[in-house]
Amino acid sequence: MKRRALAGFVLGVAALLASSLVPLPASVQAQGSTPSGGHEVEVRARRLASGNVEFGLRVTNPADGSVSYPELTNRFFLYDSSTIVVGKWYYSEDVSVGEGAGSALVEVRARRLASGNLEFGLRLFGRTSWQPKARYFIYGSARPGGPWMYSSVFTTEAQSDLYSVGSICANGTLVPDPVKNRELVGDCISLLAAKQTLKQSPSVAFSPHLVLNWGGDRKMSTSYYYSQWNGLTVISRNLPRRVQELGIYYITSVIPVELTELDGLTNLQLFLSSISGATPASGVIPEEIGRLSNLETLYIQIRGSSKRPRIGSLPSSICKLLNVKELTARNISLGGTIPSCLESLNQLTTLSLDTNYLTGSVPAWLDGLSDLEILHLHNNLLSGGIPVELGNLTNLEVLFLYRNNLSGGIPAELGNLTKLRILYLFSNNLSGGIPVALGNLTNLSTLYLNNNNLSGGIPVELGNLTKLQDLRLNGNNLIGGIPAALGNLTKLSTLLLHGNNLSGGIPVELGNLTKLKELHLHGTNLTGCVPASLKTYIHEVTRYDEDWNKITDTTMRPITITVPSGLKENGAIKWCAS
Repeated sequence: MKRRALAGFVLGVAALLASSLVPLPASVQAQGSTPSGGHEVEVRARRLASGNVEFGLRVTNPADGSVSYPELTNRFFLYDSSTIVVGKWYYSEDVSVGEGAGSALVEVRARRLASGNLEFGLRLFGRTSWQPKARYFIYGSARPGGPWMYSSVFTTEAQSDLYSVGSICANGTLVPDPVKNRELVGDCISLLAAKQTLKQSPSVAFSPHLVLNWGGDRKMSTSYYYSQWNGLTVISRNLPRRVQELGIYYITSVIPVELTELDGLTNLQLFLSSISGATPASGVIPEEIGRLSNLETLYIQIRGSSKRPRIGSLPSSICKLLNVKELTARNISLGGTIPSCLESLNQLTTLSLDTNYLTGSVPAWLDGLSDLEILHLHNNLLSGGIPVELGNLTNLEVLFLYRNNLSGGIPAELGNLTKLRILYLFSNNLSGGIPVALGNLTNLSTLYLNNNNLSGGIPVELGNLTKLQDLRLNGNNLIGGIPAALGNLTKLSTLLLHGNNLSGGIPVELGNLTKLKELHLHGTNLTGCVPASLKTYIHEVTRYDEDWNKITDTTMRPITITVPSGLKENGAIKWCAS
């Protein structure tokens, strides 16, 4: 359960929040508490004459039928306060329910809805949020100073393992000054609860700095940005101290839902080795991920390039992460279509949903993500055409749509993406000609259009791409000759034109490509000879002398080249006379 500084029912005044911080109850601080039974708990609420709302609990012990009303120090919801944020949950303090072995720890929460009513619920110690069935307080129809209204009954459970977790997090062993750092105590409890179900591959033993060493006598927070717990960054310069960054590697279990209680996180990166325990119903990403409203980076990936069987889909709650800038869900067996609600994540600069089983089309609404710089949708089952609207993403630098079932032509509007550095459209069913507008992409370093059904000639305008280092047009139905303008691409190291219906000779201008390491022309109808300057390329190695002056050494190395029979003589490459 989260231990939150009471941003809760007493709102708006920082001094009041500070004075409301209280240590965990003694029943939790005592090591070895082993609750064995449960109690029936109900949330109750009433409207006061002041217009505000008072909350409380009614607890019934099934063993003897006794009823108690635990006192909540922070029990008032300032309904009419200007500081109330509609839809935001506010929490009371932790309350001990019952006594001895049958005790448990709960927390009341409430939020004001857009309708004007209140929704309230309980959270059990160390567990995720739970809402009673009868959870709405009809504020407008409640009589001021009237009777208590009750929720449905919730039965607590034995929580022996989590009690020891709460104790060690709250007694100063792991978290310094736990009263002042109550939020960090909550983060500690959530992490140790998550650790109970997290499993790592044995391979992690080769990287000790990645092993989950949380707990023991290691300090969770010692100084600004530093933690003795692997994978954590704790912001501790100012209060409240929180876990802000978390990275976990070699995960072999499902992602514990307790990690979604770390609502101070801005950066969460999870690297899985497998997805043992995940089902089509649960998926890999828990639905509760939407709680992490402060996230700016979410990166979840299963290591390796091979796909696993399809499991689940992208949870809709991910669209609640309105502050996220980088969203990656790579190779985690996602099915279904790309959720349209992602359109609301208008701060995204990176969207990577590649190497999954996503179906449907590439959404036209992506053009609404105007800050997008990187779009990875490759290696899925997407079909249909490339929407012309992608040409509106003028901040885009990387576009990967390869290895899908895309068809139709390459939109000329992609020529508007003048910041584009890498364009991968290979291994689809694209047809039609190569748009001359691609010649506007003067920042391109890599262009892969290979293994499609493209036809027509190679546009002369590609000669404008003077930053290009890798050009692959192989495996299409291109006709005509090689444009002499390609000789302008003096930074080119790879040129693949094989498997087309190209004809004519090799322009002498291609001899200007002195950095060309790979040239593949086989499977074409080219004839004549190959410029002798292409026998070798200039290999550059940069080093620094003892005074840190930059020195570039150059050597000549043989090029890798394949040619059709029309460029051979007596079975060998026919080189042009120098």
